[in-house]
Amino acid sequence: MSLKWLIVPALFLLAACGPDVASGSDDGNRDLKHFKLQMNSRSIEKVLGSSKFKVVFRNDDGNYLALLDYTGTSVTKTVLAEGWNAFHPVFSPDGGKIAFCTAYEGAPFGSRLYVVNLENPEEIDSLDVESAAIPRWYVLPDGDTVITYVDYAGDNIGEKWPSSATWQVSYKGNKFGTPKKIFGRSYNGGFAYDFSFAVTGASHLYFHWAKDDEDTIIDRYNEQQVCNVSVSRDSSNLISFLETAGDLGRELTHDTIGVWHQYLFYEDEAGNILKAIMAPDMQVFDHVEWLPGILVQIGALTTLEVGNLDLALIDYAQSKVYRFIHSDSVSMWHPDLWIAQ
Repeated sequence: MSLKWLIVPALFLLAACGPDVASGSDDGNRDLKHFKLQMNSRSIEKVLGSSKFKVVFRNDDGNYLALLDYTGTSVTKTVLAEGWNAFHPVFSPDGGKIAFCTAYEGAPFGSRLYVVNLENPEEIDSLDVESAAIPRWYVLPDGDTVITYVDYAGDNIGEKWPSSATWQVSYKGNKFGTPKKIFGRSYNGGFAYDFSFAVTGASHLYFHWAKDDEDTIIDRYNEQQVCNVSVSRDSSNLISFLETAGDLGRELTHDTIGVWHQYLFYEDEAGNILKAIMAPDMQVFDHVEWLPGILVQIGALTTLEVGNLDLALIDYAQSKVYRFIHSDSVSMWHPDLWIAQ
């Protein structure tokens, strides 16, 4: 076993669960020339159901959002929210807007929440609350479009988490409505699409049945450290997460090396661990999120030497990882993907 795999764990936990981030130079990559699509149109359509899509992510070297639009005859590349210190971008259901915040998972400080209109990228709406982080879009049964968020992005084992809360706010006509508190404590991993439960990670996997405001299952994963928790955006109610080579994960995978984030784990709403998918070629996963309506995820693949220079599609049903987009030099964080039908 090489030295680099002995020191990977501490560095990767910082990358996925909350680094101390400072603005930096993007080394001339502001024009976004250095991206390569690694899959052909037929392969993409087989996985996504369409070969037309948009991808957005944080350029962590340049401290802005990068939008790659593959819905036309050629790719369009756009810089968004430059200078806004944007994290966790996510497409609206119609693909016309992107919500983002200014804090990452695990950040112990406050956050602002914004929505940028892709028809006019200079038009950025701000939610006027003290703190809002890790936004997610949902379409309610009555057709209303809402954004959920948490008022505290820090870990769930400290003294601040019990007094935090999870919120919902409508967004219509380029305007925010009045925020509504859903329940106490911040659940940054998202909701089941019927809002029957919510989850959180960083540092423990806590689960909340929406019918009971006080029902927090402390021992969901034996109090072992997890992050990048995400609920599937369909009726299957699957929960995925990364973990830190703990006892439960190593028992399931028969792993003998113990590299953090090498496996992506899945459980059902009852807490049963279903399976784990291994990252390819001695890389590890980072910033993994479910895509709407399908059991496919987008995430980063990374190594100690090169950072997050590859985005991948992870097909849950097939247990396959597809190399999707490669960057020659830009570190791609918090990717999200919108599929055109």
